[in-house]
Amino acid sequence: MGEVPKFVFECQYCGKCCERNPEVYLSDIEKWMNAGALYQFLPNLEITGDYGSIQIQLKNKFKESNTCPIYDSKEKKCTSYENRPITCETYPLGYNGENYILLGRECAGLGVGRFAKMTKESLKNMRGLNC
Repeated sequence: MGEVPKFVFECQYCGKCCERNPEVYLSDIEKWMNAGALYQFLPNLEITGDYGSIQIQLKNKFKESNTCPIYDSKEKKCTSYENRPITCETYPLGYNGENYILLGRECAGLGVGRFAKMTKESLKNMRGLNC
């Protein structure tokens, strides 16, 4: 019998995680280019930063809202689910450069379900880490 995971989560499809501006990584942009989907995201990319560091986010530049620009609030779903940023794939976990940490403590899916769908190995693979 396998080891019991420490992280138990099952998405409740409530859309609360989409009420934010997700961080975007260069690997997301590469994925969008390869999928021919960059046009969906490009108008809403915001790049900020200073010497030596940048931050890229998806921001809803055309509405007075913090809701992710690819989230359909009427249908309560992502309009580009298969191409969503890695920060959305791993939510309610976030990556701090060394480890995955719990960001969305208010997430209704925490503690729900039989076991975590995201193992340590699958998280490393998503980020392209070989450690």
